[in-house]
Amino acid sequence: MKTEEMQVADAVSYAYGIIEELASECREVVDNASGTPRENTQRIQTLDETAGTLENQQEPEVLDTERRVKFQVHPDKRRGLSRQKRLDNAISAIEAVIADMDELIEALPEDDEEARPAAESLRDDLDNTLGEVQGVEFPGMYG
Repeated sequence: MKTEEMQVADAVSYAYGIIEELASECREVVDNASGTPRENTQRIQTLDETAGTLENQQEPEVLDTERRVKFQVHPDKRRGLSRQKRLDNAISAIEAVIADMDELIEALPEDDEEARPAAESLRDDLDNTLGEVQGVEFPGMYG
């Protein structure tokens, strides 16, 4: 594991970029299986569900902030990272931003009518994404 540090907006874009990339990869596998004997296998059905879940995630609007977050990621190796490890990297970034938003919300005055609702909205959007993507599966070639 290595530590990444970036601004909140960049961390959110990083995470949703990974999610979008994974959705596209899974959708491509499903589409390529269409019309073949593999089309109705459990693996393809699971990848179809995973693609659908990942495709439904929309990158939220991020506060205009210079805040930075640190999070742990699996480093890219010569042969690349598995889909699950890449998703774990996205999840790590999302969790770091959620924690940062919780700290920010605590520090903001209750009557802040601009920053507080924006931070709460971002935290809630990220929390919803986290709940959705943590349960997806990436079955291997044979199951």
